[in-house]
Amino acid sequence: MMSRMQSLSTMLATKPLAAKFMQTEAAFSVMMNDVFRIIGEAVGLQ
Repeated sequence: MMSRMQSLSTMLATKPLAAKFMQTEAAFSVMMNDVFRIIGEAVGLQ
């Protein structure tokens, strides 16, 4: 698993568009987690 992650990391370093996509996807994921947390708090689920 670790060698696969290193291989993917190397590929991303050589492919700027792929790296940008992964960064954008990670930022979107953080944003969605925040949205779900806020909604959960608002309706008393958390």
